[in-house]
Amino acid sequence: MNVEDQLLEFEASSLSEDALDRLLLLWEQTKTGNQEGAYVKTALLIGKYHEDAACYDQAIVILKQALASGIINDPKFVIQVTDRLVSILLKLEDFPELKQVLDFRGDYLEESRQARLMQKFYLAVCYEGMRENQRAITCLTEIEDTLSNSNLVSKYQIGRASCRERV
Repeated sequence: MNVEDQLLEFEASSLSEDALDRLLLLWEQTKTGNQEGAYVKTALLIGKYHEDAACYDQAIVILKQALASGIINDPKFVIQVTDRLVSILLKLEDFPELKQVLDFRGDYLEESRQARLMQKFYLAVCYEGMRENQRAITCLTEIEDTLSNSNLVSKYQIGRASCRERV
């Protein structure tokens, strides 16, 4: 069975310790040759396994290791891995680490309007978590006004940050 078929099988099933062991072997295999996409998918699946098991530190280590490997060069793959990291770090409320990941992520954003808006939103949440409310407000006010759910969340965050700033 080729790598892509194996990854589809892993994605379709619940991950067990045995599956994790096989994924780790597959991850080693995808480090060679031109298998960047498979390498990323494997790293994300390993990270998901750890995240689902509430082993967030291990998930973070795997995802950071993938980013530092030098194997991932395509910006869309870098964004996929950093987005998973952002999700975990938000859940953990590790705002200093989140800031570092967001700074790294920012270097790989392409001209996607949605990705840039989300970057500003993540930064605002991060700044609010670090109690840098004025910076959070600045980030939120830079978000283009649209009629979407993310805009409503942004407005809510601005209100929260503004109220805290006044206290």
